[in-house]
Amino acid sequence: MIGLTFEEKILNYMPMHEYLEKISNFHVFDSFEISLTEDMLSVYDLKKLQNSNFIFSFHMPYQVEKYPFDPKYLSTDSSEHKKANMNFLDFANALKTSDTATLVLHGSENHKKEINLRYLDYLLNYIEKKQYKITFALENLHSDYSLENIYELASNFSSPNLKICYDIPNHYMLNKNMLIPDNNIIREIVHCHIHGFNDSSKHMAINQNSYEIIKSLSDKLEIPSYNFELLWNNKYWQDLNNSIPYLINLTERS
Repeated sequence: MIGLTFEEKILNYMPMHEYLEKISNFHVFDSFEISLTEDMLSVYDLKKLQNSNFIFSFHMPYQVEKYPFDPKYLSTDSSEHKKANMNFLDFANALKTSDTATLVLHGSENHKKEINLRYLDYLLNYIEKKQYKITFALENLHSDYSLENIYELASNFSSPNLKICYDIPNHYMLNKNMLIPDNNIIREIVHCHIHGFNDSSKHMAINQNSYEIIKSLSDKLEIPSYNFELLWNNKYWQDLNNSIPYLINLTERS
Protein backbone atom coordinates (compact mmCIF):
# COMPACT_ATOMS: atom_id res chain seq x y z
CA MET A 1 0.00 0.00 0.00
CA ILE A 2 1.30 3.44 -0.95
CA GLY A 3 0.29 6.52 1.01
CA LEU A 4 0.98 10.22 0.61
CA THR A 5 1.55 12.87 3.24
CA PHE A 6 -1.58 15.03 3.28
CA GLU A 7 -0.36 18.54 2.42
CA GLU A 8 -2.87 21.01 3.82
CA LYS A 9 -1.02 23.99 2.28
CA ILE A 10 -2.47 22.95 -1.09
CA LEU A 11 -5.89 23.98 0.21
CA ASN A 12 -4.71 27.58 -0.08
CA TYR A 13 -4.83 27.06 -3.86
CA MET A 14 -7.73 24.66 -4.44
CA PRO A 15 -10.76 23.30 -2.56
CA MET A 16 -10.64 19.97 -0.76
CA HIS A 17 -12.77 18.08 -3.29
CA GLU A 18 -10.46 19.12 -6.15
CA TYR A 19 -7.35 18.10 -4.20
CA LEU A 20 -8.83 14.68 -3.36
CA GLU A 21 -9.85 14.18 -6.98
CA LYS A 22 -6.37 15.01 -8.29
CA ILE A 23 -4.72 12.59 -5.87
CA SER A 24 -7.25 9.86 -6.71
CA ASN A 25 -6.57 10.28 -10.42
CA PHE A 26 -2.97 9.15 -9.99
CA HIS A 27 -4.35 5.66 -9.21
CA VAL A 28 -1.37 4.98 -6.96
CA PHE A 29 -2.28 6.20 -3.49
CA ASP A 30 -4.41 4.19 -1.10
CA SER A 31 -3.86 6.32 1.99
CA PHE A 32 -3.00 9.71 3.45
CA GLU A 33 -0.72 10.40 6.38
CA ILE A 34 -2.30 13.16 8.46
CA SER A 35 -0.02 15.53 10.39
CA LEU A 36 -2.15 18.51 11.33
CA THR A 37 -4.28 19.65 14.22
CA GLU A 38 -8.06 19.67 14.14
CA ASP A 39 -8.23 23.47 14.11
CA MET A 40 -6.24 23.69 10.86
CA LEU A 41 -9.17 22.50 8.72
CA SER A 42 -12.82 23.46 8.62
CA VAL A 43 -15.44 20.96 9.76
CA TYR A 44 -16.57 20.78 6.12
CA ASP A 45 -13.09 19.85 4.89
CA LEU A 46 -12.58 17.33 7.68
CA LYS A 47 -15.82 15.60 6.69
CA LYS A 48 -14.81 15.62 3.02
CA LEU A 49 -11.46 14.10 3.95
CA GLN A 50 -12.96 11.47 6.24
CA ASN A 51 -15.55 10.48 3.64
CA SER A 52 -12.94 10.01 0.93
CA ASN A 53 -11.83 6.51 -0.01
CA PHE A 54 -8.41 6.90 1.61
CA ILE A 55 -7.13 4.97 4.60
CA PHE A 56 -5.41 7.22 7.15
CA SER A 57 -2.20 6.92 9.05
CA PHE A 58 -1.14 9.78 11.32
CA HIS A 59 2.00 11.62 12.32
CA MET A 60 2.24 13.62 15.53
CA PRO A 61 2.34 17.25 14.22
CA TYR A 62 5.59 18.33 15.86
CA GLN A 63 5.94 21.04 13.18
CA VAL A 64 2.93 22.98 14.53
CA GLU A 65 4.89 25.31 16.77
CA LYS A 66 1.99 26.80 18.72
CA TYR A 67 1.45 23.45 20.47
CA PRO A 68 4.11 21.77 22.66
CA PHE A 69 4.09 18.29 21.11
CA ASP A 70 7.78 17.43 21.51
CA PRO A 71 8.50 15.11 24.49
CA LYS A 72 10.99 17.67 25.84
CA TYR A 73 8.04 19.73 27.13
CA LEU A 74 7.30 17.04 29.71
CA SER A 75 10.07 18.69 31.73
CA THR A 76 9.04 22.32 31.26
CA ASP A 77 5.34 22.47 30.37
CA SER A 78 3.89 19.11 31.34
CA SER A 79 0.19 20.00 31.50
CA GLU A 80 0.11 21.81 28.15
CA HIS A 81 2.21 19.08 26.54
CA LYS A 82 -0.18 16.38 27.73
CA LYS A 83 -3.18 18.42 26.63
CA ALA A 84 -1.77 18.86 23.11
CA ASN A 85 -0.99 15.16 22.77
CA MET A 86 -4.34 14.05 24.22
CA ASN A 87 -6.20 16.33 21.82
CA PHE A 88 -4.33 14.93 18.84
CA LEU A 89 -4.93 11.33 19.91
CA ASP A 90 -8.64 12.09 20.36
CA PHE A 91 -8.68 13.71 16.92
CA ALA A 92 -6.86 10.82 15.25
CA ASN A 93 -9.13 8.25 16.83
CA ALA A 94 -12.24 10.14 15.71
CA LEU A 95 -10.94 10.76 12.16
CA LYS A 96 -9.37 7.36 11.45
CA THR A 97 -10.83 5.39 8.54
CA SER A 98 -9.61 1.92 9.50
CA ASP A 99 -10.13 -0.26 12.53
CA THR A 100 -6.60 0.37 13.81
CA ALA A 101 -4.59 3.43 12.81
CA THR A 102 -0.80 3.83 12.74
CA LEU A 103 0.55 7.00 14.37
CA VAL A 104 4.20 7.95 13.80
CA LEU A 105 6.22 9.38 16.70
CA HIS A 106 9.58 11.14 17.02
CA GLY A 107 12.05 11.01 19.86
CA SER A 108 12.63 14.14 21.92
CA GLU A 109 14.78 16.98 20.63
CA ASN A 110 16.70 16.92 23.92
CA HIS A 111 17.63 13.23 23.35
CA LYS A 112 17.14 12.27 27.00
CA LYS A 113 16.18 8.62 27.32
CA GLU A 114 14.13 9.12 30.48
CA ILE A 115 12.03 11.83 28.80
CA ASN A 116 11.37 9.58 25.81
CA LEU A 117 10.36 6.70 28.07
CA ARG A 118 7.99 8.93 30.06
CA TYR A 119 6.49 10.21 26.81
CA LEU A 120 5.90 6.73 25.40
CA ASP A 121 4.56 5.46 28.70
CA TYR A 122 2.11 8.36 28.89
CA LEU A 123 0.83 7.81 25.33
CA LEU A 124 0.48 4.06 25.74
CA ASN A 125 -1.39 4.47 29.02
CA TYR A 126 -3.70 7.06 27.47
CA ILE A 127 -4.81 4.91 24.52
CA GLU A 128 -5.22 1.92 26.82
CA LYS A 129 -7.42 3.95 29.16
CA LYS A 130 -9.48 5.33 26.27
CA GLN A 131 -9.52 1.96 24.47
CA TYR A 132 -8.29 3.54 21.25
CA LYS A 133 -7.12 1.20 18.49
CA ILE A 134 -3.90 3.02 17.63
CA THR A 135 -0.47 1.57 16.95
CA PHE A 136 2.43 3.95 17.62
CA ALA A 137 5.42 3.70 15.27
CA LEU A 138 8.72 5.25 16.39
CA GLU A 139 10.59 6.75 13.44
CA ASN A 140 14.36 6.67 12.89
CA LEU A 141 15.56 10.23 12.34
CA HIS A 142 19.30 10.87 12.60
CA SER A 143 22.36 9.74 14.57
CA ASP A 144 20.59 10.12 17.94
CA TYR A 145 17.59 8.15 16.71
CA SER A 146 18.95 5.45 14.45
CA LEU A 147 16.96 2.27 13.94
CA GLU A 148 19.01 0.70 16.72
CA ASN A 149 18.21 3.61 19.05
CA ILE A 150 14.47 3.49 18.52
CA TYR A 151 14.41 -0.31 18.74
CA GLU A 152 16.12 0.02 22.13
CA LEU A 153 13.50 2.56 23.26
CA ALA A 154 10.61 0.42 22.06
CA SER A 155 12.11 -2.65 23.73
CA ASN A 156 11.52 -1.06 27.13
CA PHE A 157 7.82 -1.78 26.65
CA SER A 158 6.00 -5.03 26.05
CA SER A 159 3.03 -3.32 24.43
CA PRO A 160 1.89 -4.55 20.99
CA ASN A 161 0.87 -0.93 20.36
CA LEU A 162 4.46 0.31 20.04
CA LYS A 163 6.30 -0.57 16.81
CA ILE A 164 8.74 1.03 14.33
CA CYS A 165 8.39 3.35 11.34
CA TYR A 166 11.32 2.69 9.02
CA ASP A 167 12.42 5.88 7.24
CA ILE A 168 14.60 4.41 4.49
CA PRO A 169 16.28 7.66 3.34
CA ASN A 170 17.10 8.61 6.95
CA HIS A 171 18.61 5.15 7.46
CA TYR A 172 20.71 5.45 4.31
CA MET A 173 21.89 9.01 5.00
CA LEU A 174 23.16 7.91 8.38
CA ASN A 175 24.95 4.78 7.12
CA LYS A 176 25.40 4.97 3.32
CA ASN A 177 26.49 1.34 3.35
CA MET A 178 23.15 -0.12 2.19
CA LEU A 179 22.81 -2.43 5.20
CA ILE A 180 19.46 -4.14 5.63
CA PRO A 181 18.20 -3.70 9.22
CA ASP A 182 18.72 -6.43 11.80
CA ASN A 183 16.02 -9.14 11.85
CA ASN A 184 14.89 -8.11 15.34
CA ILE A 185 14.22 -4.62 14.02
CA ILE A 186 12.55 -5.87 10.83
CA ARG A 187 10.01 -7.81 12.87
CA GLU A 188 8.90 -4.56 14.54
CA ILE A 189 8.44 -2.49 11.35
CA VAL A 190 4.79 -1.72 10.60
CA HIS A 191 5.16 1.43 8.52
CA CYS A 192 7.70 2.97 6.17
CA HIS A 193 8.58 6.49 5.02
CA ILE A 194 10.09 7.12 1.61
CA HIS A 195 11.06 10.36 -0.12
CA GLY A 196 13.56 11.74 -2.56
CA PHE A 197 16.77 13.06 -1.02
CA ASN A 198 20.34 14.16 -1.61
CA ASP A 199 23.22 15.06 0.69
CA SER A 200 21.59 18.33 1.76
CA SER A 201 17.82 17.92 1.35
CA LYS A 202 14.98 15.47 2.03
CA HIS A 203 11.26 15.14 1.30
CA MET A 204 11.83 15.80 -2.39
CA ALA A 205 10.64 14.15 -5.60
CA ILE A 206 11.94 10.61 -6.05
CA ASN A 207 14.48 10.27 -8.85
CA GLN A 208 16.36 7.27 -10.22
CA ASN A 209 19.16 7.50 -7.66
CA SER A 210 16.91 7.76 -4.61
CA TYR A 211 14.60 5.08 -6.00
CA GLU A 212 17.44 2.58 -6.41
CA ILE A 213 18.53 3.17 -2.80
CA ILE A 214 14.97 2.78 -1.51
CA LYS A 215 14.54 -0.36 -3.62
CA SER A 216 17.77 -1.90 -2.33
CA LEU A 217 16.86 -1.28 1.30
CA SER A 218 13.25 -2.48 1.03
CA ASP A 219 13.50 -5.37 -1.45
CA LYS A 220 13.93 -8.07 1.17
CA LEU A 221 11.40 -6.64 3.63
CA GLU A 222 7.68 -7.28 3.75
CA ILE A 223 6.61 -3.73 4.53
CA PRO A 224 2.82 -3.40 4.92
CA SER A 225 2.63 0.28 4.00
CA TYR A 226 4.82 2.95 2.46
CA ASN A 227 4.15 6.66 2.88
CA PHE A 228 5.63 9.10 0.38
CA GLU A 229 6.64 12.25 2.27
CA LEU A 230 6.51 15.04 -0.28
CA LEU A 231 6.16 18.47 1.32
CA TRP A 232 4.77 21.61 -0.24
CA ASN A 233 6.91 23.65 -2.64
CA ASN A 234 6.17 25.67 -5.77
CA LYS A 235 6.82 22.59 -7.94
CA TYR A 236 4.69 20.23 -5.86
CA TRP A 237 2.54 18.82 -8.67
CA GLN A 238 5.51 18.51 -11.02
CA ASP A 239 7.49 16.70 -8.31
CA LEU A 240 4.56 14.41 -7.59
CA ASN A 241 4.11 13.61 -11.28
CA ASN A 242 7.80 12.85 -11.69
CA SER A 243 7.72 10.50 -8.69
CA ILE A 244 4.73 8.42 -9.82
CA PRO A 245 6.62 5.89 -12.05
CA TYR A 246 8.93 5.02 -9.16
CA LEU A 247 6.04 4.68 -6.73
CA ILE A 248 4.22 2.39 -9.18
CA ASN A 249 7.27 0.11 -9.25
CA LEU A 250 7.23 -0.06 -5.45
CA THR A 251 3.50 -0.87 -5.54
CA GLU A 252 4.09 -3.72 -7.97
CA ARG A 253 6.84 -5.16 -5.78
CA SER A 254 4.75 -4.98 -2.62
